[in-house]
Amino acid sequence: MKKLLQLLQTSSLYCNCNFRLPPFANCNCNFMAANDGCSNFQVFLSYRWIDTGNTFTGFLRWFLKREKIDVFIDSKDLPRGEQMLPNLIQLIESSKISIPVISEHYADSKWCLIELAKMVERHESESHIILPIFFNVNLEDVKKQTGIFEASFEKLKNDKGNDEQTLKRWKNALTVVAGIPRYQPKDAEIPRYELKDVNGDESKLANLVVDWVLHRLRNKRLTIAKYPVGLEAPVKQIETLLNVCSMDVEFVGIHGKQGIGKTTIAKAFYNQNLEKFRDTCFLEDVRDKASKDLKKLQKMLIKSISNREVEDIDSSSAGETLIRQRLEGLKVLLILDGVDFLSDVDSLSQLDALAVSKDPWFGPGSKIIITTRKVQRISNFAEDVEVKRYPAPILDDEKSLELFSWHRFSRKSPPKDYEKCYPNVLRLAKGMPSTLIELGSFLRAKNGERAWEGVIQKLEGRTRDDIHQQIKSWYAKEEDEEEEDEDDFTPKKK
Repeated sequence: MKKLLQLLQTSSLYCNCNFRLPPFANCNCNFMAANDGCSNFQVFLSYRWIDTGNTFTGFLRWFLKREKIDVFIDSKDLPRGEQMLPNLIQLIESSKISIPVISEHYADSKWCLIELAKMVERHESESHIILPIFFNVNLEDVKKQTGIFEASFEKLKNDKGNDEQTLKRWKNALTVVAGIPRYQPKDAEIPRYELKDVNGDESKLANLVVDWVLHRLRNKRLTIAKYPVGLEAPVKQIETLLNVCSMDVEFVGIHGKQGIGKTTIAKAFYNQNLEKFRDTCFLEDVRDKASKDLKKLQKMLIKSISNREVEDIDSSSAGETLIRQRLEGLKVLLILDGVDFLSDVDSLSQLDALAVSKDPWFGPGSKIIITTRKVQRISNFAEDVEVKRYPAPILDDEKSLELFSWHRFSRKSPPKDYEKCYPNVLRLAKGMPSTLIELGSFLRAKNGERAWEGVIQKLEGRTRDDIHQQIKSWYAKEEDEEEEDEDDFTPKKK
């Protein structure tokens, strides 16, 4: 499993370059990216200046900075010496992605090899992401340390400061990065580009690398709930419905009453399956956002998936066209939360504007989830598309008591002190997560069975919405009383 994770988190770029671009003009780059202390950088870029510093790496560094990616670039101007080594090691340890540009003279530098060995160490122990770029070198020479790399190690061997164990570690690092699988863009979420794919255009290749890095750096995990109880089974059931590992485009509608946990289930599914998709988007409160500013919602969809800013959209029709231009054919995980429009006509028109319901733009393997209170919205969601239904389940008594206990006592199992009250709490909540959370939170300030029974008695026979409103009014009353108490102790002006 560990090896599989390593394969899924790495890729390599191979550039068999037989030319040089002119110096990277109009950049005014300051390659001294490190501060006196060790900062946290998203990307650590290791390269040999004499080979690529003023060409490919220049493009790459500039494009990364343009996208506001924090990149540490190991420049020729960086001071060397043993005192700098701990800082370099710490920078690699704190980075999210390492990009070594393996070029003709890369192995001439022991500093480059030290950096590479540390990257590989993290890669093997923590599945750290390495994106090696092979620039104008033979991959077999890198892997076996033959050719120009054999000559480089002969020079390093003559340096008395490099013992046999150190040389072996450096060679192993080259072997490991050269053995990182070569993926094809259509066959995997982590692509592998060669220079021939971009007709020898180094700047275009740099842009492709940046696109890949942007997608890998997105931290899009969602905050689910303070105490996520009873989510494992629904997530597994939805995974089965969607057939997550298939290349079919699948739709699922999660439906149920307000407060039953539709959004929470959708978020849990999203977090659980996020890494299986290169492109993901969770749009919350779709109805409210669409009714207030549909064009803004369109921009949110495009930015979330492409990770790029979107200029102003003139009209919702123009936004729909832009969505298709930017996103068509991509494999995505898209969740539309709160698709509860006033009418079917409103629903379809808003979803049309997201290019979802009519001639969808989704690529093979895409999975789309909507959450809604009204089951009929699922039937009318999209033309000529089967949308599978998933009724959000209520919690059983065991999970209900656990969720209540977390919010009342901050522990999984409730104490026996209130044992007689628990059946009444469960009967009142009827397995609705929102009611259990509200009851548990409100009863935190109530001690003793008598106080609990007084609250429960006043809520008996009420609907979930009525219970919510009553608890809300009690909170408001308590706040007013606290303010009155404070006024009693406030000196009056004479």
